[in-house]
Amino acid sequence: MAAVDLRRGRSSHVKSLVIGLAATVFSATPASDPTVNLRKQFVSGQGVSVKESARTRVKGIKGDFFVKTTGAIGFTSKGAPKYDLVSNYTSAFKNAQTEPIHAIKLGGDTYVNGFTWRKLHTDKPWIRFRAPRSWGETGQRGEQLIDVLNPKFLRIVIDESTKVERGVYRGVLDRQTLQEDLQLSASPPKISVKLYLDSGLPTRLITAYRDRSSGPNRKGKSVIRTSRIRVDTRYTDWGTDVTVDPPPKGDVAHFKLPSKPKETSKKHRRGLHGGHDS
Repeated sequence: MAAVDLRRGRSSHVKSLVIGLAATVFSATPASDPTVNLRKQFVSGQGVSVKESARTRVKGIKGDFFVKTTGAIGFTSKGAPKYDLVSNYTSAFKNAQTEPIHAIKLGGDTYVNGFTWRKLHTDKPWIRFRAPRSWGETGQRGEQLIDVLNPKFLRIVIDESTKVERGVYRGVLDRQTLQEDLQLSASPPKISVKLYLDSGLPTRLITAYRDRSSGPNRKGKSVIRTSRIRVDTRYTDWGTDVTVDPPPKGDVAHFKLPSKPKETSKKHRRGLHGGHDS
């Protein structure tokens, strides 16, 4: 009778059993959903730190316009409706914003210190923007137009992008997506996005797009130029303690347009880049 190697049979059986169990466990564990992870962060009194750099290049003008923004975004159980951010400007453009801007958002109110237009209608240091006027686009914080701290918008960005490596998504959002899905009222034709996730949470968002704006040249004539904008936003210290307080009431004035009632504060904000020096 031929000898039978019982050890080999036992080893093969155990190996198959282990592989089968591993496959079962793996298939029973769903992939981590970033929107679920994001919602778990929505705890009152907590938030995330922000560090952002933005660069604007205007065709036909030498030099760049830079904005560096730092601060914190505060959470509630329903989302991220609060922030306290300071933006510093460096520019080669004539008449561009140079004074730092301090923006505080609490619910539907945004308080802004350093806004150039404040000298036209008040001597108070803080301007309060309240509906129907707003400081920037829906969900905009700093220069970043895309709000990936909104679970719905985060899902749209991921779905419209391609996973190029672990935790990294790259895509292009067209105007229809920007306006209808992401609720941007005055969007560029398209925005390129690169999203980084770590432990299922957004840690970095890079956006790039072209925009067209008008402004006076050296002769005072209004001209239209194309700008290239790149915004790099980093989110760190998830779960950090965040407290956002409004400025003193006596230092606040309500935003009012000094002229041209149809003009919106969103256009004023874009005007921070200043006039064209050409």
